[in-house]
Amino acid sequence: PESQDSALKLFEDIPPYVYFLMSTTLPEKVKETLKTRFTKIAIKSVGPDKMKELLVDTGVRVPKAKVSIPVVEKIVEVCEGSPRAALVMLNQIMGLPDESAQLEAIQKINLKEDAFKIVKCLLWEKPKWADVAAIIKNVEEEAETIRRIVLATAKNEILKANKNAQRAFYIITAFEGAIWDSGQAGIASLCRACFEVCQSAK
Repeated sequence: PESQDSALKLFEDIPPYVYFLMSTTLPEKVKETLKTRFTKIAIKSVGPDKMKELLVDTGVRVPKAKVSIPVVEKIVEVCEGSPRAALVMLNQIMGLPDESAQLEAIQKINLKEDAFKIVKCLLWEKPKWADVAAIIKNVEEEAETIRRIVLATAKNEILKANKNAQRAFYIITAFEGAIWDSGQAGIASLCRACFEVCQSAK
């Protein structure tokens, strides 16, 4: 909110030759006083075919990329229409020796992304179970990795002794304990912990 108020002052009196391009993935959080000064242009996600074309073309232009079609298809699947995310992931895995190593790396990167999405919902936003559940639906295995990332982030936040310390405490309480099982049992433990945090924040 404070940043938006500062931006409003900036937009009050600008020369006619100056244009600002503002970008957000959360348009609903932009203040109405700012929205009235903008021309809204909705950008759609890139479709799977176009994304695949982009990655294959990049692979051709960058010889060391050496990625197979199954790897390209997996990147397209996990990046959900974001060319930036897809190219970042391609850059992270293209130096790995073979297809198997690349696919394994994509899975790990995707798990970290899921973990940080969950942390964002639970710690820095007003947690809503529906939002967290939508993220968990995409998690197929290795809930223990997510648990460790969430705990590490909550630990760092509680040590800052700021307004999020109480929420971080709830998260640590819900996520601490025994190592979670792999597969569906681990996902069930993830659901339970996230649901507890959402309930405690009401």
